[in-house]
Amino acid sequence: MNRQTRWFVEEMGRAVGLDGLTRIAGSIFAYLLLSEEPVSLDVLAEELGVSKASVSTEARHLEGRGVLVRSKRPRDRRDYYTVGADFHARRLEQAIGRWGRMAEVLDQVPKRLPALSATVTDRLDYMERVHDFVTERVTLALEAWKKKNRRTENGE
Repeated sequence: MNRQTRWFVEEMGRAVGLDGLTRIAGSIFAYLLLSEEPVSLDVLAEELGVSKASVSTEARHLEGRGVLVRSKRPRDRRDYYTVGADFHARRLEQAIGRWGRMAEVLDQVPKRLPALSATVTDRLDYMERVHDFVTERVTLALEAWKKKNRRTENGE
């Protein structure tokens, strides 16, 4: 890996870490962003200077988040990974799903915790209002993005 690529991989590894992923996951993501073809776990481990087990664990984690896509090649037992199409939209969809679970819990508070103080009730109400506001806008932005992206992909 050349110096410029290493810089990108390391910096993206740190940046993605701010989103709750490990540095290795961020490095895998960055490396694959710059890769034209799917890359095997062996190559990823060698290029990133980490164990194959770590790369495998983090690649599966990223695959589960919709960021990476795993593939196989004929007569080759190895797994290959590439960045998924519209990976960012998939991450946002998953975040909206997680936020929905939080909303479900907040909706149960009045019934399950009826004797909360005014301070705590205000805090939870604030959390619910912010949550609803952000979720609504992210959902609308994601829908607009998907519509725009479909038009772009169709050459419109």
